[in-house]
Amino acid sequence: MTGTLMVIDPGLQLWGSERALAATLKPLTEAWDRVILVTPPGAALAGLVADRATHGPVEVIHAPIGLLHRKGRAARLMAMARLGLLIARHRPDRIYLNQAGLCRLLAPLARLARAPLVLHVRLLEDVPRVAPLRGSPSAPLHQVYISDAMMPSPPPTKNAHTFLHKAYDPYLFAAENPRTPGGTADFVSLGRLAHSKGQHLLVEAMGDPAFAGHAAHVFGEGAPGDLYETTLKAGAADQVADGRVVFHGFRPDVTDALGGYRFLVSTSNFETLGRVVMEAWEQGLVPIVYAGSGGAAEIVRKSGGGLLYEDWTVESLAPVLAQALAMPEPERREMAEMGRSWAVEALDIDNYETTLRGVLF
Repeated sequence: MTGTLMVIDPGLQLWGSERALAATLKPLTEAWDRVILVTPPGAALAGLVADRATHGPVEVIHAPIGLLHRKGRAARLMAMARLGLLIARHRPDRIYLNQAGLCRLLAPLARLARAPLVLHVRLLEDVPRVAPLRGSPSAPLHQVYISDAMMPSPPPTKNAHTFLHKAYDPYLFAAENPRTPGGTADFVSLGRLAHSKGQHLLVEAMGDPAFAGHAAHVFGEGAPGDLYETTLKAGAADQVADGRVVFHGFRPDVTDALGGYRFLVSTSNFETLGRVVMEAWEQGLVPIVYAGSGGAAEIVRKSGGGLLYEDWTVESLAPVLAQALAMPEPERREMAEMGRSWAVEALDIDNYETTLRGVLF
């Protein structure tokens, strides 16, 4: 494609959605004459893409689009006005919203600009937001879902200018094989601290005396105003002896620390794809995932590279943790390698470009 692609991402921290976008920016700059990235002021992604050798010549512009779900109507109108001015000034040939939460705000602007709109549906709560939207002859609409688990079922009635696509996010695996993990603790958990992420299941399971001598480390922080983090830490202090659950807070370079662990425990109730699973495979860890967790369970099943627990309960998780600890080390390494090998092929950037040719590439 030629012309200008405008990419809009409202995220502030480098969570999975922002990291997935970062992995695709270099090939996008090779596919388009000009790539403009619109982020909120202070977005970590803006600093990351300043490395042009890795991410290509991306132009960064700021707009007040961060955390709009916590703000009022005036803030949303201001964001819409700012985006409208940017679209009018730069006249993009295609607009790409990396996180679909702003879709209803952006869709009318795309129609006015007569520009095709691509919505990347990465969060479960965005599926109903996107469902009513339709493309038009001058502004076709593409909806990109990141796993089979995220695809609407049954598919909603569409028109001739509205298109659905399924594309796994690409993941740029390190070329070298991972070192043999171990030495820090057996289990590690990554992610935002929230009830839906389920870290309380891991804390309660680790309170069982059967896990004496084993530890779990938790990376992440809670959302401002959410008491879950406070409650979780209090529960760990009360239920788990010997400090066997350790909280490390938020770390932007957390994947660099994964080599010290053997198993990644994903306690999320639902993951649209499960980037933490890919990060575990890259570092040679075996992921332990809830069987009903959508995309994360999907890629573990397809690869055979992890362990699943059937119910979102402590009673279901604890025996699988024990099963993991009993696994011989050669078997554990082989399982992690099965996941990595599958992902290196399935999540290759070339596959992503082929799937979204004519949409983003």
